[in-house]
Amino acid sequence: MRRKLESLRRPDPPCSGPLPADKGTTWVEPALVCEVEYTEWTDEGLLRQPIFLRFRDDKRPEECVRESGQVDGRSGGQPVGELDPPPARPPDRQTAFTNVDKVFWPDEGYTKGDLIAYYRAIAPWLLPYLRNRPLVLTRYPDGIAGKSFFQKDAPGFRPEWIRTEPHVERRDPAGDRLLRL
Repeated sequence: MRRKLESLRRPDPPCSGPLPADKGTTWVEPALVCEVEYTEWTDEGLLRQPIFLRFRDDKRPEECVRESGQVDGRSGGQPVGELDPPPARPPDRQTAFTNVDKVFWPDEGYTKGDLIAYYRAIAPWLLPYLRNRPLVLTRYPDGIAGKSFFQKDAPGFRPEWIRTEPHVERRDPAGDRLLRL
């Protein structure tokens, strides 16, 4: 693959728009297509934490589209270089909370209701980073000083709009990486 990329080398970028700031970037003709997974598109229009998955012989560069949604690398598409409009606000989803007056932090006097209000306040910043990531809860039913337990499975009474996925981990054949399937 290195020989192939060396044969496609060029001195300047073949594209316009946001470019990496690294002066050591090697540019090549856009003749190959690869699939990557990433955490999100940055405000500058670059990929954050891209991971090479595979080359795609079934696609031509002209067919490539930028993934829409801007949060992760696993959703719909639009032509490369076009920026997504700000995401629309999701429909309101109501959940009934119980024991909102229960004190979780006795020294400070914070309640379960205070914790819920905090999560609501930071949700616009927190939720984009939690999207499509596994979530495990450490629960403290008797407050921060009480016994805790891990809750990795969603309870049967969860709202139906909360997506769940089975999660399996195993070692790759070489045994040096943990694979999440």
